[in-house]
Amino acid sequence: MTGQLIESEFIERKNVKDILKNVLSYPLNIVVAPIGYGKTTAVKKYVQDIKIRSVWISMSELGKDNDFFWQELIKSIAQFNQTLTEELQSLGFPSDNIRIAKALNIIKKRSAKEEIIIVFDDYYLIENNEKNELLLNLIQLKIPYLHIIILSRFMPDIPVAGLIVSGLCHLLDHDVLAFSIDETEKYLSLYGCHVNKKQLEEIQDYTCGWITAICLTKNYLVNGEADAFSKFYHDSELLLKSVITHIYEPEITEFLYKICFLESFTMDQACFILEEKKVIDYIKRLYRDSFFILRNHEGAYKLNKIVRNLLCSGREPNKNDIDYQKLYARAGLWYINEKKYIEGLSCLFKAQHLEDILMVMDKKETTLDIIQSALIINDNLLEMILSMQDQIKYQYPMAMIKLIYIYCLVRDKEKGAEMFNLLANYYNVYNHATYSNKRILGEIEFHCSITVFNDIQKVFDHFDKSYELLKGQSYISDKHDGLIFSSPHLSYMYYREKGHYKDIIEILSSRYESYLCLIGSNYVSFQYLVFAEYYLETGDLEQAQLNVLKAVHLAQKDRFVYLLVCAKFTLTRLYLAQGNISGVNECLSYFAVISQNDDNLYIRTTVDIARAYIYSCMDQIDEIPEWIKSRTNLNESFRHSMDVFSIVYGKYVLLSGDFIELDALINNFLAQFRVYNNQLGYIYTFIYSAAAKCTLYGIADGVVELNKALTIAEADNIVMPFAENAEYILPILKSELVNVNSTYLKRLTACCIEHLAIKRKIKRSKGFLSDREIEILQSLNDGLKIKEIAKKLFLSPNTVSTHMKNIYSKLDVNNKIAAIKKACEINII
Repeated sequence: MTGQLIESEFIERKNVKDILKNVLSYPLNIVVAPIGYGKTTAVKKYVQDIKIRSVWISMSELGKDNDFFWQELIKSIAQFNQTLTEELQSLGFPSDNIRIAKALNIIKKRSAKEEIIIVFDDYYLIENNEKNELLLNLIQLKIPYLHIIILSRFMPDIPVAGLIVSGLCHLLDHDVLAFSIDETEKYLSLYGCHVNKKQLEEIQDYTCGWITAICLTKNYLVNGEADAFSKFYHDSELLLKSVITHIYEPEITEFLYKICFLESFTMDQACFILEEKKVIDYIKRLYRDSFFILRNHEGAYKLNKIVRNLLCSGREPNKNDIDYQKLYARAGLWYINEKKYIEGLSCLFKAQHLEDILMVMDKKETTLDIIQSALIINDNLLEMILSMQDQIKYQYPMAMIKLIYIYCLVRDKEKGAEMFNLLANYYNVYNHATYSNKRILGEIEFHCSITVFNDIQKVFDHFDKSYELLKGQSYISDKHDGLIFSSPHLSYMYYREKGHYKDIIEILSSRYESYLCLIGSNYVSFQYLVFAEYYLETGDLEQAQLNVLKAVHLAQKDRFVYLLVCAKFTLTRLYLAQGNISGVNECLSYFAVISQNDDNLYIRTTVDIARAYIYSCMDQIDEIPEWIKSRTNLNESFRHSMDVFSIVYGKYVLLSGDFIELDALINNFLAQFRVYNNQLGYIYTFIYSAAAKCTLYGIADGVVELNKALTIAEADNIVMPFAENAEYILPILKSELVNVNSTYLKRLTACCIEHLAIKRKIKRSKGFLSDREIEILQSLNDGLKIKEIAKKLFLSPNTVSTHMKNIYSKLDVNNKIAAIKKACEINII
């Protein structure tokens, strides 16, 4: 395949251009990519544009001989510092530590006072480590104004990861240099090649933005080839096959066909899986000789996607001799040993080693969250395991309890209850070699509570029975992973009878002890939280604040993340009702951190739902997580949180002003809420329906729907759902057709008016910061400069500057120091 570089200067590569602007912020910049990614062209264009003194040194002739390299380097330096050149000339190439120290001292003493860029092109041709050692020492010297750019086909033999962490190195790899889909379209258009969206996506997916491959595609299109795409793909495959089979020995070819099933791999991993130490030599050779293998700065390798697609196509005769099941099994074992359980379970599934999967799932460290994530990735895994023979699967009782629990979550509670009963009946008769029967039966009893989800008395009956058997904490579920349903509103899930909300709170707060013991919690944050939720919904803000602050404090002390998220959600809603801007920002900052850093799928989902609701209440539609707005990435795992998701999604649609869609969604929402008879779900749905119908059909139709919400809410004196939607329902509340007790109506109306006034005051104050603005503030506080923040957050420096102006406006400050100070004062960062 040709190494021809396209004339990419004809295309404005804004992303690459913006990233290259960071060059002057680092002593070392490494631009690494295989041939054909336009790295030399991009750097040449950058150096020409910035008009800074620069030296371009090609290693194609200097890589082997140290003295020749030194002389050419000195000649280049002579262009801007003759004195420095003379001193270095007399020293000779610094091949030992003493001479290196002398050279560095001379360079530091004679360093210029203006920016200088030295570019080493084709750096991969260096054949000894002495030049690398000299370069490393030079970089660590941190000479002001000196910036080195290395252009290489592969990563230089220096500790790149450590230099990046130390802030001494800036890395641009093939992912950065690859054409975006827009750039691909612009390039093809330059040559009159106009393709439709599907064809463009096909080209981008096949080439992965590799400029050489895009160029070849263009040639077929320009030449007017019939069925140009198919011919290009066919010829590309033939060419790659020819390279693979004719240039490399059969052992290396076989290695490529074997390793292609992995998306990425380390040398140790490849040796373990293939059970052959020679693979290290194969990887090194392929990495240095071709574009087949890429490496990141952390030392992980991956095949070029075009090559991998070809190798994985399954059309090669010699692939039939490879035992991929064995390779997947070895890979699964590797990942399990490395504590990467999701990847390990996926590989074992592809190897069809179902009993090994059960063995792994039986371990305590293989949590419900890990298993659920593995089941999402691997279709039919759950059904295949549950259909195994009882005598095999019952050897792994903890795995079976976890799987049946998840089956109840995502499939069928009644059938899951039958499975739990069969498992319990088995262990009432037979003993297990590892676990006591009380342990197994206690775990069954605890997790069987899912089968009576949202019947709070029955749920706690299961907890009590479980604790009687276990006399301590569950092996399977704890406060980090136990019985989390991704709802940020705890009592919402159990409030299923009109007029009995307070009764539910009393039960939740009086029967929680066995549950807390089972999950290993030592504090009563649970009790304070449910009372805080009740008082907030009924409009008693003083009692809500008293209880929620206790709940937050105890959940933090207990490190009970799920309850802390729920408490923070209630606290944020309370702060909104009180007009406490700094409090709202502090809570949103907490949510942002958890959303980015927590590994638990259920926790992250809970946080996103909480954030989406809060941002909807604040009319900040752009801050709502995209997966919620688009209703993507939903799966059956969160069936028990789908009700609260529907409330949040309905709030988003209401905010977007799409009343036709909202009106169409109402029956779907009601059908979901009927499953568990969620009373708050009904209230919200009828509020949304009232808003939609009032807008579309008139106030009379709106009143009919609002009366349905009021009938439920009045029975428990609930006001907050109405207050948080005040702008939509206040006109309806004024209608004489509203059918509700006058005292309750008066209180409700006053609450809505007050809430709306506070909301408008807050919006005028511009005090709320977005997640992105909080990220930028935190980065400023960490000492990062605008260019460094831009690189970290994958933004342009201009975008960061715009965000900073907005931050200054919202915090009513006029500089960075004042913004950081105020953000710290109000606990945003």
